[in-house]
Amino acid sequence: MLVCWMAKMFLYSLGWVCWMTKMFLYSLGWVCWMAKMFLYSLGWVCWMAKMFLYSLGWVCWMAKMFLYSLGWVCWMAKMFLYSLRWVCWMTKMFL
Repeated sequence: MLVCWMAKMFLYSLGWVCWMTKMFLYSLGWVCWMAKMFLYSLGWVCWMAKMFLYSLGWVCWMAKMFLYSLGWVCWMAKMFLYSLRWVCWMTKMFL
């Protein structure tokens, strides 16, 4: 009778060990899944940062082009005023 009871207790403890192993593997699966989701979100964050930097580069390039064109317009206005002054001087000399 004692042997049967000891065998039964051994099987119960073996069942507990199996159940605890199963729960450990489930929790390990959750940890791995959470790590995978974290890495995916980190990838998205990095991609978004890269896109932000690309767009910032485009914005800076566009601002540079705007300033170049503004410089060109100012130079052209200056040349126009010089030519207008030249025309006024020539008109004054003619009259």
